[in-house]
Amino acid sequence: MQRLANKSRMYVALIALCFLACLQWKRLCLAGRSGFFAEVKSLGLPYGEKDSSVPAYHDKACLDKKKILEILLNGGKNISQIDCALLPVWQNIVENYGDGPVVHGLDTCEAYRESISNNSHPMLRVAGLFNSGTNAMAALLELNVEELGGNFQHEVPWGKHLPVRFRKTNKFPPRSKVDYRQVMPVVMVREPFRWMKSMCKRSYGVEWIKPNNFSHCPILIPNAHDKLKPRFRGKKTAETKVGLNQVTNTVPIPVEHYDSLASVWTTFYQDWNDVDFPHLVVRFEDILFHGPRLLEILNDCIGMNATQKPFRHKMTQAKKHGRSSDFATALAQYGPGFQKLRGLTQDDINFARVALNSSLLETFHYPAVPLF
Repeated sequence: MQRLANKSRMYVALIALCFLACLQWKRLCLAGRSGFFAEVKSLGLPYGEKDSSVPAYHDKACLDKKKILEILLNGGKNISQIDCALLPVWQNIVENYGDGPVVHGLDTCEAYRESISNNSHPMLRVAGLFNSGTNAMAALLELNVEELGGNFQHEVPWGKHLPVRFRKTNKFPPRSKVDYRQVMPVVMVREPFRWMKSMCKRSYGVEWIKPNNFSHCPILIPNAHDKLKPRFRGKKTAETKVGLNQVTNTVPIPVEHYDSLASVWTTFYQDWNDVDFPHLVVRFEDILFHGPRLLEILNDCIGMNATQKPFRHKMTQAKKHGRSSDFATALAQYGPGFQKLRGLTQDDINFARVALNSSLLETFHYPAVPLF
């Protein structure tokens, strides 16, 4: 009995110690919050004792993420649910993508305005490869441009994922009465390595020779282990085919063959770079990091009127199909936890240096392929 009594007293003492430790921890957390609130206040962001929109802890990881937190907060995100350690550092974004939007084709805006008939409304329509941000751009326009209305048809009238050479021959949908000449295409582009990583999640109409070990994705050059598989026999690259034929197309769309996924990216955007009619090429990254300024540029280009409401981001998933990310997750993919070269071998990267057109990367202000 005495032994039991001693054990009971010991358990009570332990519980009391745990309770006191919890109280002390709470005091420390509350004391640390004031420093973070001061940082947030300097941004002009809401803060306060009961405000759940800021992290309820003092985390140094948040202090160099102020601009990113501001983007999320202005988009309506409850950032108390955000782990600052996952977010990109703003300086890294500026170093890799610049401090403002990069829109290729702005020199064609005046020609477009002059080309549309007097009784026609200027029309922005979206094009781009799978997973390049076409739905994100459509959502940005629909949320922020008043005159588009609730029945906004966002695709270019020849099919948004089709190569530009089908502009004059294909109609999508087949009964579309939209004159392709009245449309200003907004072609979405995404940094190629990040685009290829997204294709590993969901490839849609693009197929390439894949290894059994999916960690080697995207694969451009088969390694020694890959070459043991029959599917790679005699193959120097992970050959890729793109099938875009749909029953709703009005002309047959042949399957196209490429030596790699990197060549798909280069060919699609090089074709757009070579056209001589008005068009814009917009980076997906600028929707994430420079949305309001990007919208101003598009408005000025064709003479649209933005809504008078504050700029709004599409915080939920922009598309219902595939394995798309919401806005906060998309931002985090540019943070330290997402390595865009993960899964690539040195041979893959050396091949990409040739397959990815360096002048295109420079045009879109994307980082050059790293040297090893």
